[in-house]
Amino acid sequence: NLLKDSGNFVFIIPNKWMRAGYGKALRSYVKNYEIHELLDFGDLQVFEEATTYPLIMGLGKSPPVEKFTAVNLDTLDFPLGIGKYLAEKRIGVLTEGLSDEGWTLTDSKVQKLLLKLKSQGIPLSEYVNGKIYRGVLTGLNEAFVINRETKDRLIAKDPRSAQVIKPFLAGRDIKRYQQPKSENFLILFPKGTTIKRNLPEDDPNHIGRVNEPPRYGYMPSDPAWDWLKSYYPAIADHLKPFEKAAKKRTDQGDFWWELRACDYYGEFAKEKIMLPDISQRAEALLDTNGMYCVNTAYIIPIADKYLLALINSQLVHFFYSNLTSTIRGGYLRFIRQYLAQIPIIDPTTELRLEFENLVGKIIEAKVNNAVAEVRILENQINQLVYEMYGLSAEEIGIVEGR
Repeated sequence: NLLKDSGNFVFIIPNKWMRAGYGKALRSYVKNYEIHELLDFGDLQVFEEATTYPLIMGLGKSPPVEKFTAVNLDTLDFPLGIGKYLAEKRIGVLTEGLSDEGWTLTDSKVQKLLLKLKSQGIPLSEYVNGKIYRGVLTGLNEAFVINRETKDRLIAKDPRSAQVIKPFLAGRDIKRYQQPKSENFLILFPKGTTIKRNLPEDDPNHIGRVNEPPRYGYMPSDPAWDWLKSYYPAIADHLKPFEKAAKKRTDQGDFWWELRACDYYGEFAKEKIMLPDISQRAEALLDTNGMYCVNTAYIIPIADKYLLALINSQLVHFFYSNLTSTIRGGYLRFIRQYLAQIPIIDPTTELRLEFENLVGKIIEAKVNNAVAEVRILENQINQLVYEMYGLSAEEIGIVEGR
């Protein structure tokens, strides 16, 4: 606002506004002016003793232009000088290719391919009817997440404990196409569990009543805690030492032993796709054993092997890595905001069966640790995806970095 017409504006700011949801209004504002150049330092740590993601933005108080220059810096070492480095790294970016949902600084060929992909199919969020869910947040993992030894001990002490102990995966437990295995378990009392204790026994939500005879000689005092102690004595004994810390949580249920309200706890019991939210590429798997997962992972509660193949494909990796920014170490954040935008083509029945057959073979090969076979099968999936999305040889080269 202070600049005169055609004046120049250069600022150094964090780059997160280019892709984050909260940056949408700023992106729209900036596009009203001439963008001279954007220099994105990505996850390079420019400043000592400060973790930042810097961007140098150069604007002009002039009408927007069709194309501007940008550089995605990948080093802070410039042996021939920063001027020469920038000259070699500059790319031309189409202003019209900057999506309202998030900006990616790529050259015009890549932008045109991204626009082509976006124009096909429907967004993933629409394909799965919005069912992309984050994992469970307990607020106190040391109380509610237990190891196998503790789980076995609780069930041995009181077999009824098994009703509320669920297999629980951390993000690192979720591996591409692999059958999930867990050594951790979740003690799950969702919000509302304790209140429902007095429902009639023929009600599907009935899980025990306070007026049942006390077990193990325990005499009731507080009605709610009495129910837990009477109905799940081993679990109650385990949780009791954590009472003070559990009560301090801001996201608990009606009682301190309950987890926060969540409309989709039941989705975890279904067959579903799971993937961690931080990885260098998609690490999606198909869970058929009713696994729960930590809040650093996501689930899509449909048993769709075709969708699993697509999420793990090279084409979706290309699309996704140009959609979201990387964090330190070249990792991507697989979160709902970005997952929802992946363009999904609904294949023919014949093609879907072909994908499902290949995925079945990959899952089996993973069990047998047949690495070479997995590589061949994944390449076959990639070729099917390229063909389905109508990519030319040149576009395949762009996707594969050639």
